[in-house]
This record gives sequence, C-alpha cells and structure tokens, in this order.
Amino acid sequence: KIAEKFTVNRSSYHSLLFSGTLAPTTGVFEAIKLSKDLHSVNTSYTLTLIGYAALPEVLTKIKKEIAGSPFIRLIGGDNLVPHEEILQEISKAGTGIIIYPPNPGTESSIPTKLYEYLALKLPVIISHTEASTELLEKCHAGIVIQKGFTSGILNEQLANATFTFACDEDIFWEHGAKKLIEALKF
Repeated sequence: KIAEKFTVNRSSYHSLLFSGTLAPTTGVFEAIKLSKDLHSVNTSYTLTLIGYAALPEVLTKIKKEIAGSPFIRLIGGDNLVPHEEILQEISKAGTGIIIYPPNPGTESSIPTKLYEYLALKLPVIISHTEASTELLEKCHAGIVIQKGFTSGILNEQLANATFTFACDEDIFWEHGAKKLIEALKF
C-alpha cells in the first residue's frame, strides 16, 4: 500500500502542491495563480510544482509566471521526475491543488493524483469534474472551489478545516484489482 511506504508529515495546510504533467490542460497555471492569491492574503503559503512539461513553450511560460515569486519552487520541468520523488513531495505537502480548466479531454476523468493524494491523506483544493468532486466530498478530504470564491475565504476555510479522509477502501487499486480479477474469471 502506498500509505504504508511513506511517512506523512503535515505541519500546516500552507504548503501547497501541484504534481504531475505540467500543462495548461492539467491546471498548472490555475495552481500558480491560486498560490499567488493565497500568498497575498497569508505569506506563509508556498507552492511546489513537481512534474514534467513536455512542451518547451509551456515550461518557458511556467518559469515566467513564477519568476519573482520565491515562495514557488519547480522540481522537474524539463526532466522527467521519478514517481517515488513525487510521492515524497505529496507526503510532505500540506494541501494538493487540482484545478483543471474546462477541456473535453478531461471532462469525464478523475485524475490519478487525486487517488494518490487521498491514499497519502493530503487534503485537496479541487475544481474539476462532478465525479472528482463527489469522491473528494465523500472522503471528507478537501475543499471544493465554487464560482465566486475568494482567496480570503479559501484561507479561512483551510484555517478552520477538519478533514477525516473517510474513504471507502474500495476506491484504492488493491480492492479494485480483486474485483477485476473476479470479474475476469470464467
């Protein structure tokens, strides 16, 4: 199990994380904007971006967006990042960010990183599909961003939040694999 492999050390929700593919379709620019907005309300917010940007022009734009923001660090970018390193960052972060912009390619998906965040009990700030939102709410594991939210309100929500991570075990692969194997038996 993934959760047994890593020691989770969360001291606050202010250490934000965006992991995975660094692309406009995965919400990296939304994560950068959100972290800047939260940092303007409370300077203890930081952001770690960890992942790979396949398109050089996207990486150039990311670097331009984070220039002059020493509270944002980039791991990877033009290099692939080992999955173990991503999981280590998840285990150290305070809050994960999943804010996918509208896109036909992701409109019916649940990002793999949501399952990784849940497995390592990382609270999530999310704005994605209805299925992702329902999963997060079912697990009591984060905050769903609604239209019209402000960084001040989000800061207050995080300051007063209690996340229980009451996920059913069947959302994790170990349990799904058993069901799949049983279904494939003739």
